Amino acid sequence: MGKYIWFEFKRQIGQARTWFLILLIFILSFQKILDYKTKSLTETSAINFDSLGRYMENAGSRLLDEYKDGPKESQNASNVLIDIGTQMRIAAKEEDYTEWERLASFGYLIRGKAAVQRFGGLREESFRIKSMKFWDEVNGGIEYEDIDFKFGVLGSTREKVDTYLITAKYYNILYKNNLQPVEKYHMDSMMFLYHYFNHIIPIVIGFIILAIIFNSINDEWNTGSLKLILTQPFSRNKYLGSKTIVGILISLFIIIIPASIISIGYGVIDGFENYNYPVLFMKDTMITFKSLPDYLEKDIETRGYNDSLGISLYASAEGGDRDINKKLDFISLYKLLLLALVLLVSSVIFYVTLNLFISSIAKNPVIGFVFSGLITLVGTILSKKWTIKGGYNLSPFYMNNPVRILNGTYRVTALAALSVLLITALFIFLCNVIYYRGKDL
Repeated sequence: MGKYIWFEFKRQIGQARTWFLILLIFILSFQKILDYKTKSLTETSAINFDSLGRYMENAGSRLLDEYKDGPKESQNASNVLIDIGTQMRIAAKEEDYTEWERLASFGYLIRGKAAVQRFGGLREESFRIKSMKFWDEVNGGIEYEDIDFKFGVLGSTREKVDTYLITAKYYNILYKNNLQPVEKYHMDSMMFLYHYFNHIIPIVIGFIILAIIFNSINDEWNTGSLKLILTQPFSRNKYLGSKTIVGILISLFIIIIPASIISIGYGVIDGFENYNYPVLFMKDTMITFKSLPDYLEKDIETRGYNDSLGISLYASAEGGDRDINKKLDFISLYKLLLLALVLLVSSVIFYVTLNLFISSIAKNPVIGFVFSGLITLVGTILSKKWTIKGGYNLSPFYMNNPVRILNGTYRVTALAALSVLLITALFIFLCNVIYYRGKDL
């Protein structure tokens, strides 16, 4: 079985269509890189370090105005925020981005405390516990108790508290790891892989596997080579298992080669320095089936843009308030990419088993190609609308974007995606085994 797998894998690598598909992915990748370079120059997503300092100054001034007849402690806390904004602008002018990140993290912590004191009680205590994990790392000697807004800020919402806290954590991670903030269209060796799994592979994965699997079995059946293979001490089950393994390996080969070459090319220049960059991640995605709502597309329709922290997009709440769900946290980019690869392999297994089954049933390769293509196309289109109560989407055709699954913006968790993809693939494979037992060769 191992010799057959190795022989088939080498044969697939030597075929022109394999290298055509690799070339196609290269072209799509370079188009995406050029598109992002254009957007990074023309859109307003580029980081303006001075503007965030002004934002902190203005926020502090508004709080000071709100408390002009209020407690002295609240006025002092407002002045601290104004001073942070001023120092951020000085740091930006001097290009001292490490200090700028420290101040940004501290500023958002203060904004969060001002907002949460409006609610008090358990929510305020929860904020204190979470913020104290890194307050002392960024506070510049100002104790938590020294910042006191007494009655909080009018108009505060729970969503704003969560947003301030996680934004403070984002800048704290950058500060501790000596990383410079990037805007959402940034490209380098590691960021490219993030965008590759997010925007390129989800579009082409179904077509790639269809193109290499559609005649995998029926072509050998038509030429008579299948009967010859099975006259050897080689069972039908082993034959199907070998075809599945080869299909998975060659699919991953086609997907990984362009990504590796482009990423290594960038890495020669940047030294893979952003491998530890923080990206948004749904904390319990590997242990729960309960997903988060997905408003990314709705934000584009209603607001024309998505909010972002670095390269991570996040959605606004349905009511319009900015919201980073409290189930989200940060994970190092390289860890997310490793998890994305696991999800991608599961998606590849599903598509390979599906196309092999159709290749077994359809004796004519052309008919098999058209049939597989229609199933993939219709399944993908319908999947975008197929949800059940609570906003879940459990179609295996929907689960081909590992990045969005992991960062909680795809109506499905990683555990649900892995379960659906692997169980569906196993079911299809068993159907193929049963069908092949009675197949007249």
